[in-house]
Amino acid sequence: MDYVEGETLKSYVAKRGGKLPAAEVLTLFQPLFKSLARVHGIGLLHRDVSPDNIILRGNGTLVLLDFGAARQMSVAGEHSNTINVKHGFAPEEQYRTRGEQGPWTDVYALAATMYRLITGVMPPQALDRLTNEAILTPPSELGAVLTHAQEAALLHALAIRTEYRTKSMAQFEDELYAGKPVVNIPLAGVRSERVSGVPPVPPQTPPPAAAKPKIKRPALTIGLGAAALIMIILVIGTLIDKSANDTEEPASSGKIQIEAKANAGVADTSKKTGDDSGSLTAAAVEPTSVPVVVPDIVTLTLGFGETYWCTPNDFDLPYEIKDSEIDWEVVSYDSGITCDNGLIRAGNVQFDISKGYNSIAVVKGTTSNGSQLQYNIQVGNGQTYSFDWSSSARSMKAVQGYTYIATPEIRNCDGFTLNFGFDLSEGKINNPNWSVYVRENGTDWLFIQDIYVSEDTYLDYDIVFDRPISFTEIIVQPQKQYDYFSYTNWYDVKNLVFG
Repeated sequence: MDYVEGETLKSYVAKRGGKLPAAEVLTLFQPLFKSLARVHGIGLLHRDVSPDNIILRGNGTLVLLDFGAARQMSVAGEHSNTINVKHGFAPEEQYRTRGEQGPWTDVYALAATMYRLITGVMPPQALDRLTNEAILTPPSELGAVLTHAQEAALLHALAIRTEYRTKSMAQFEDELYAGKPVVNIPLAGVRSERVSGVPPVPPQTPPPAAAKPKIKRPALTIGLGAAALIMIILVIGTLIDKSANDTEEPASSGKIQIEAKANAGVADTSKKTGDDSGSLTAAAVEPTSVPVVVPDIVTLTLGFGETYWCTPNDFDLPYEIKDSEIDWEVVSYDSGITCDNGLIRAGNVQFDISKGYNSIAVVKGTTSNGSQLQYNIQVGNGQTYSFDWSSSARSMKAVQGYTYIATPEIRNCDGFTLNFGFDLSEGKINNPNWSVYVRENGTDWLFIQDIYVSEDTYLDYDIVFDRPISFTEIIVQPQKQYDYFSYTNWYDVKNLVFG
């Protein structure tokens, strides 16, 4: 396999100050629309379009690389996807093992790449947009010079829901370059509504899925099929500059990357209770009247606050069953997990800071014929923390004391539970109110709240931030007074709250 000589767009745009004029990006990218349309025309998807997978050659043309994540399009009802995502460029359906992928998947990634180059800003992660935790700002509000029609076309291609998104490369090219009217632009997930055209149609329930993955974990499969895909894209890439009668120079350097990441616990808010999400095999079997105990246990890993829809498609059942025929319940209530009509929601508390994940929570489903289905769920981000005392006393508010230092820095935290108490050895402390401070970003001390503390009493206190804070140190001090005193104290951070 030949290498392609040139420079990645990621490197090129960095040298140009982080972004490019919109007119330059539009000119460079138009041939890629036709190349990807040809790829889609033979039933393939790229699934990893991003600035570091596009080479700018010396003659000013672009070549799309890295078909390591490519796959053939599935026929209706067949989706068991390997999860390959590049955050900011991957649409929400790539985060789900049963996400409905098609040409619109590459449309989103290509539009996200153009958005990044034009604005200098990375698009928000699709999952954050899906749960309304992040908003996509229109390019014009970030200084990009585009016509109203061009901006509308770009935002249409970046619609978070597939049913509202541009469906093909040909449609995207027509809307972006030929100014054809844009329809079905989503109102949700975009900061401004001024580019909206026809209101979106209601979300449609995707076709039922047949594949039944048992374990949600990252996977990357590369075989003869992938090798054939790489050969195909190299052939198609050379078509870009044939019209200019350029001769391909011998390849001497280049890049091929294969990246696989997974994110379990995707919230699919288009799913409704009572939908028929069951699937039929080629030879469908009628539901049995005898209860079947399924030995398979599906393991999920969710981040704090993430959600996941329970579905019988995750289990090996010898018969078809509908979502509405299963009653789901949490059977371990101390884990912070909830399950409401089949929607699992992870808690936001890391109960043991020395462990990257909370203890396994169990959600069980009972089918209408008595079969038992089970999810084992671990919640967390894999990060562990420890605390230790500072090597010397700090002076704050005329009081000296040692600080409690976190390793590593605790990022984007919403609070913690602190076990605290003190023993007075000399003097007198007049005021029972003690002040809690944290050191934000390792620089500034930030007052959080006062707690009422009695001598020789060690209690748990809920320390609540009014916004997410990244901090490295904690100190609790008595409020300023002029009596001499000396004391020893005790700190213990028992859990952390995120999101």
